[in-house]
Formats: sequence, C-alpha cells, structure tokens
Amino acid sequence: MNKRKLQLPLLYGVFILSGFCGLIYESIWASYLKLFLGHAIYGQVTVLIVFIGGMSIGAWVTGKFARKIKNPLMIYALVEVIVGIISLYFHEIYQAITAFAYTDVLPAACSSQMVCSSQIVIGALLILPQSILLGTTFPLMSSGAMKISGNESGKVVSMLYFSNSLGAVFGVLVSSFVLIPLIGLPGSLLTAGVGNLAVAAIVYWIAKVSILKTEETDKATTAQPLSAATGRFLFLLAGITGLASFIYEIAWIRMLSLVTGASTHSFELMLSSFILGLSLGGFWIKRKIDNLQNPLRFLAKVQIIMGVLAVLTLPVYLWTFEITQSFLNTVAYTNSGYVLYTFFSKFMYLLVMFPATFMAGMTLPLVTFILMKSHYGHKAIGFTYSVNSIGSIMGVLLAVFVLMPSLGLKNTIFVAAGLDILLGVGLLLWFAGNRFGWRRFAAPAVACSVLVVALLTINFDQRTLASGVYRLGKSSLGDDFALEDHIDGRTSTVHVIRSSNGLVGILTNGKSDGSLNVQRSEQQIGDEETMTLTSAIPLAYRPDAKTVAQIGFGTGMGSETLLSSTNLEELHTIEIEPAMFEAAKHFWPVNKTAYTDPRHQMIFDDAKSYFAKNKRQFDIIIAEPSNPWVSGVASLFTQEFYGQVHQYVADGGVFTQWVQLYEINPALVATIVNALKQHFPRFHIYITSNVDMIIVAFKDGEELPVSDAMFEMPKLKALLNHVGVYGKNDLIARRIATHETVIPLLESYTEVANSDFYPVLDTNAAKARFRRDAGSNMLQLSNRAFLFSRTIDGLGNQVPSDNAIERGMNRFTNAIGNTIKAYQLVVEGSVGEFAQAKPKAYDWWIAAKIFREGLIECQLSIAEVSVVLPELVILGQDFYKYLPQALNERVWMEVQAAGCSEQMSPEIAAYTRLFNGMALDSPSMITEHAQQLLARNNVTPLEQNLLYQALMYGYYRQGKANEGLALAEQVEQQKWAAEPPIWLRYFQQAFATQEPLKLARSN
Repeated sequence: MNKRKLQLPLLYGVFILSGFCGLIYESIWASYLKLFLGHAIYGQVTVLIVFIGGMSIGAWVTGKFARKIKNPLMIYALVEVIVGIISLYFHEIYQAITAFAYTDVLPAACSSQMVCSSQIVIGALLILPQSILLGTTFPLMSSGAMKISGNESGKVVSMLYFSNSLGAVFGVLVSSFVLIPLIGLPGSLLTAGVGNLAVAAIVYWIAKVSILKTEETDKATTAQPLSAATGRFLFLLAGITGLASFIYEIAWIRMLSLVTGASTHSFELMLSSFILGLSLGGFWIKRKIDNLQNPLRFLAKVQIIMGVLAVLTLPVYLWTFEITQSFLNTVAYTNSGYVLYTFFSKFMYLLVMFPATFMAGMTLPLVTFILMKSHYGHKAIGFTYSVNSIGSIMGVLLAVFVLMPSLGLKNTIFVAAGLDILLGVGLLLWFAGNRFGWRRFAAPAVACSVLVVALLTINFDQRTLASGVYRLGKSSLGDDFALEDHIDGRTSTVHVIRSSNGLVGILTNGKSDGSLNVQRSEQQIGDEETMTLTSAIPLAYRPDAKTVAQIGFGTGMGSETLLSSTNLEELHTIEIEPAMFEAAKHFWPVNKTAYTDPRHQMIFDDAKSYFAKNKRQFDIIIAEPSNPWVSGVASLFTQEFYGQVHQYVADGGVFTQWVQLYEINPALVATIVNALKQHFPRFHIYITSNVDMIIVAFKDGEELPVSDAMFEMPKLKALLNHVGVYGKNDLIARRIATHETVIPLLESYTEVANSDFYPVLDTNAAKARFRRDAGSNMLQLSNRAFLFSRTIDGLGNQVPSDNAIERGMNRFTNAIGNTIKAYQLVVEGSVGEFAQAKPKAYDWWIAAKIFREGLIECQLSIAEVSVVLPELVILGQDFYKYLPQALNERVWMEVQAAGCSEQMSPEIAAYTRLFNGMALDSPSMITEHAQQLLARNNVTPLEQNLLYQALMYGYYRQGKANEGLALAEQVEQQKWAAEPPIWLRYFQQAFATQEPLKLARSN
C-alpha cells in the first residue's frame, strides 16, 4: 500500500510533464501547419480540427479496447516513446513533405480561388498520427493509475485531469516566453520530445513493478446501476458542454483581443488562463467526487452555475476596458512596465475566464466518474474524452462560421451559456423522475432569469470595443469620432469610424488599419499618402506592369491606385478577412474602382497559401500587412516568405514591402531587412508620411530607374497630385537610402534574420508595441542625420517640383524647399515674394541672411564671428543634405571667391574649406579640415556631430580602417542625448568588416 501511495504521486508528476509536452506540441504543430495551410480561417480551423479530432480518435480507440488492455501503463509508455521520436525528427519531415507539396502537388491539384483539399490532407497527415497517439494518453494513464489506486477512481481521474491541465498551462507559457525565443520551433519540439522520452522511461519502470492484474482491479470496482438512457444523456452532455466550452474560449479570445491586443503572447496568455481554470476545477473536485451522494445532481448544478457565470463574465469584460485605461495611465512604458503589463493582462484574462472554466474543469471528471462506476467501466474514460473532443470541434466550427459572424460576440456567449444551463436543467429533470417539487425547479428558474435579464440589460458599447485601449489608453472613442459600422468577422472584429471633418478610419480588433478623407478636400489627412505611394512607387519603377499581386486590402486605396494604371491588366488582392473588404465600402467613392473594375480579383486567403496554389508570376508584388505584433502577421516578414515571393516575381519585376516604423525597434527592423536581403540583395527605401517605410526590391539584382511615365496616366496623376507628388523628383525626395548603407547599418544591430522557424520578430514585437518603440535608425536616415548616406548610396539630391514645394504637404519637400530658398538668398540675394512676405517666420531666412552678410558680402565684423559660426555649421550641413551637388558646389565657390571667411577667423575659414571639400567629395580635404577643427578647444556638440562624422567618412573613403576604428572607439565614449547616432553605428560596422578598403577611391 505504501508503495502504491508513492507511485501515484509519481504518476501525477510525470503526467504534469506529459501535459507540458503536449501543449508544446499543440502550439508548435499549429505554428508549422499555419505556415503550410496559411493563417486564413480555414487553415486555423483545420489545425484545431485535426489536433482535437485526432485526440478524439485516439481516446475512442482506447475506450473501445479498454477491457482488453492488461497493462495500460506499458502501452502508455510506448505511446510516449513514439510521440517523442516523431517530435525529434518532425522539423525535417515537415520540410521534406511541404517542399514536395509546393513544387509538385499544390500547383497541379489546387485552384487559387478555392480551399484546396490536397493541401488540407497533406497538412492533416503531418500531425494526425501524433494527435491520435496523444488522444490515448489520458485514458491509458487514468486506467493504469486506477489499477494501482484501488477504489478511489474519482479522485484519480480528477487528479490526473488537474495534473495534465496544469502541465499544459506551463507548456503554453514556457514555449511562448522561453523556448521559442531561445531555440525556435525546432528546438522547442526537441525539448518536448526529450520530455516525452523521460516520461516514457519513468512510466515504463512503474508499469514493470506495480501494475495489478486486470481481474483483481475489476473486482475492486463495484458497478452501480445506470440506465441506458442516462448513459446516453451523459455522453451527450460531455459532447455539448465541450462544444459550449470551445465557444466560450473562441469568443473570449476575440473579446479580450480588443482589450489587450491580438498579439501571439496575448493569445498564449489567454489560452493558459482558460486551461488553468479547467485544471483547478479538476483539482477542487478530486476531494469530493468519491464521496458525492448524488453525483448526477451535483453535475447538473455545476452545469447550471457554469452557464450563469459565463453570462456574468460579460459585465466583467466591459469593466476590463476601464481597468486597462487606469493601468496604462499609471505604468511606465519600459521593459519593467511590460512585465507588469503581462501580469496585469493575465489577471484580466483570469477575471473573465476563471469562474466559468473552474466549473467546466469539474464536468469531465464528473461525467467520467459516473459512467465509469456503471457497467461502462474503464472504457468510459476513452469514450467520454472522445465525445468531449468531438463537441469541441463542433464548437470551433459553430463559433467561427456561424455564431460570431451572424450573432456577434455577446450573443455567442449567450448561446453557449444557454446550452450549459439547458444541459443542467435537463439533467435535473432527468434525475427528478416523477417528483416535481418546487425546490427542484429553483436553480433552473434562477439561472433562466439571470440569462433573460442579462440578455435584455447587457449591451456591448461598440465605441468602447473600438477604442483600442491597449494602444491609446482610452476606454472609448474620442468625441470627434462617430461609429459607422462594426462586423464580427471570422478572424477579427472590424469597426468603421468617421470624424466630423470627413476622415473615415477602419479598425481591426481596435487597431487602426487605415484612414482616408472621403470629402477629398485640398488638405490631405489620414493615411492617404502612405497608401497611395505604397502602390505608386513600384509603378514608378515598372509603369509598364501588366500583372500585380497585392497582399492586404485595407481601405482599398492601394487597389484604387494600382487600377489607375492604364497598362494594368490584372490585379489580385489577397485579404485574409472578408469583413475588411465589406467594411471598406464606407470609403466610397474614393475606392470605388476597387469594387467595380473587372481587372480586380479579390482573393480571401492567406498570402503564402495563395501563392503556393497559384504558382504564377507577377510584374509587381506588394505586401501591405498589418503591424508585426499582430498574431500571424510576422510570418509575412520572414526569409522563407521572401524566398517564396521571389519565385513569383517575374523577371525584371519588383517586390514592395511596407514596414511601419512605429511600435517597432531598430533591431526588429534589422531582422526584417536581414531576411529580405537573402533573396533581394538590392533595394531602395522610401519614407512616406513620417513613420512608414516602403522597400522596393529588385528581382534580378539590377536596380531600375524611376520613370516619369506614370504621370502621363490621367487618373493616376490626379491621385498623386492629391498627395503632393507632381513628378518623379517628388518621389525621389522621399527615397532615403539603398541597400549600400542600410545593410551595414542594420547589421550593427543584429545579423539575425526573422524566420518562420526562429520567429524573433513575432516573439519581440509585442514588447516593442507596449514600449512605444520606433525604428529610429530609419527615421534618422529620413531626417538625413547621416550626412553622407546619400553620397555612399549614390543617390544624390534632386529638386522637387515647384508645385510640391509650394503646397508644402510633406516634410521632405518642405526641408528641401526651404534649403532652396536659403540657397537663393545666399547666392542670388533674393528668394522672391514668398520669403519677403514673412521674412522672420522661417529659421532658414535668418540663417541664410547671416550667412550671406558674413560670408558673401563681408559685412560682419570679427566680433560677430560667434553669430556666424553656428549658422555656418547648420546651413552648411543643410546645403550638403538637400542641394544637388552642382548647386552646393556653387555656394562654396561663391564663398571662396568672396574671401570673407579668411578675414573673419581661422575656424570660419576651415569650415568653408571643409564644406567645399564635402561638395567636391574630396576625402583628403574632408579629413584634413575635420582634423584641424577637432583639434580646437571647446568644440560644441553641434560641431562634434558634423566633424566626427566627416572625419569618419574621410577615413572610410580612403580605406583607413584602423584609423576609423580608433576614432569610432573614441567617439563612442562621448555623451549622447539618446543612443549613439546611426552614422557611428554604420562606420563602426563598415570599418570592422573592412568595407572601406573595397570602396576606397582616389581624390
């Protein structure tokens, strides 16, 4: 007996480890299959159905042969060994099978417009065998443990349910927050596989020394009478309550995504909260289950209470928006704050989920116990588990395809709660027999009253649900916005809002996915510039493009822009959520062509899946995904995805990637570009608005020129004019870099590339979102804080059109336009009527006036040198950053000809020679005068930023890597306001890799 008491806790312990490994498998296998099947709804549902369905089959088979299995723990150990071995080699198996499918099966067997049965079958076969095996583990372990325990069958089943579920909780959290970030998907599978083998070894040892004979165990269990009808009802209850529980889970996850965001980490925290409630419910019932006088009545009450508690989660859920607002207005947006936010999110998930899931955790042990005590015996374990799993599958299908799209989130919860209450009432009436006393109806009456009252009084304020509280810290939409529409789609909840000035926005799970001014006023507001140019810029390189594929529909403005091309013959837009396409109709008439043009084909699918099935090439492919922190989106920024896309870009074609530079940090931007460069080594980078980056990558590695041809297309020209673009130079003004500078710069942050199997972007993006990070490296490039980047890239500077400068709608054209005016004042002494109207309203006017008076007209005295020097440093850099080289050379030619600088001071003269050397791109002149100026005492921080950068560039051009590294080490010790500037990072990386030796040129 003492040996048995020691062996049972050991079995409970190894079953915790088994549950830990099992949830790692569920999570990792789901990730693998979504890479193959896609993140579209049918792909996600297929993963759930195959996994849960496989477990159902395994449980049913175990129940079917339960009485013939003499030593269930021995079989259990064998199952764990097989699962563990498969896991050790799953990654290689997956890669081999999917590679064969992509090249040979899918193109031949699948239509690009339909769900592909061949793809689903292949995906299912990848995990179905293991899922079936995992389905046998709970029945086998339960049966084996009860053969050891003797008569405490209810306690054993409950304790095993608790143990396995508790392990699952840790499996979800450890895989998401520890294993995947550290060792990726293959390493996580390897860890779980080793865990399975360890479980198998321990259970095998217990099976060898402790299992009782089947005959003795069966005699120890006395069958209790249970009618056939009651047995059937209990199996029905197990199935329907499984259905209801999965409806709860899916609806709660969608609801809570509106509170905390739809990131992968949020999903894993929600899943672990759901399972934790189930686990603790099983743990609580273990102490009571064997001593219940009326387990049927107790089960009925559990069902009723569960339904009531599920309904009562709705007001609690609405309260979480206010709690989140208070928390976010208090916490610091730092790494420590993110840890607190993670625990806070977990608390809120438990607040909503725990009460009902705690009750749900009792149902399966209770049903199993009641049936097992009857003539069903041990086979009841497998049958009950199987039926419950089948119900879970039905719950997934019903919630995703029927309830949420047709009834909405609130009513979906009511349907599931009603089912649980109905089951409890039915069981009470069944148990009552012919006695119908009023007490027997009290609980059903109260439950039904709560259901009806809640249905009539609880309202989901869509202004609250659309608030995006997790991003903005506000629990309701601002007063400036009216709610126009909301759709609970299959994968997300979509809202449409409108402001009084005509700005219409579309939100996905509370996050803005685009906005447009539908009143088409002269003032361009919202995201129109980004959405228009994301589609127009690739057309500038390939105005002759006939076929285009676009990933993401958004507002439809991208499609509208592409369809304005007179050369376009086909546009395929791939959108994962049909509700987005429907909701975007609120942007009419701005995007009307996207709905009416026969050249446009809408495909509702996952992009990876679509390209694999379609197997055709396009002149242009444009990826406009949402932010990488949104679950599933980061897979559109991986080296595997870029490798796949590369196959489908036609020769001479371009691939365009939109990357949001907000809610992301420089290192994560680097992982994206590192992934891209492996397949597209040459690319140009543009910045639109202030925080959106557009990468144009070339298929053949040969850079294409920007053409003026698209400005000859009337409708496209009008769209571009509306966002302040009148010619190709207005586009080029937004081009900030090429691969030449960007690759070394980003490698200084990390050389890691985002991958499907090592998803560094997905695992870190949620933290970057919380901290409100920004891709400051790219933003510094856009501000031209790296003075020499455009010279290194060979981009040069171009003057925007007069119309663009006059409208001043863009910070790039504003900066260039102001520098042009300063140039006119310095060189010509006039900037026309515009400047004279408000001469002191512009900093450039003051700087240029002092510059001309001091360095061209020689009107300032030596005493006024302190006034000239800072203006010279500022304006000299602006001339270099923004003027075409010929104009910049003329400035310093005029200065040298005037000779004023030589009369003022040695440092003024040295600066003019330095800027002249920069204009002439003379490394020796730059090095000489930068060294001379740095040797002075009291060099200001403004000067240091210029001089150190200039000296490093001189060393870079001369191939002096050792001198450059020594200087970089010295500069790194300086006190910078924030992180070291990007030019320092670039030169450090270049010197360390000896790049300047390759680029050294003569003077």
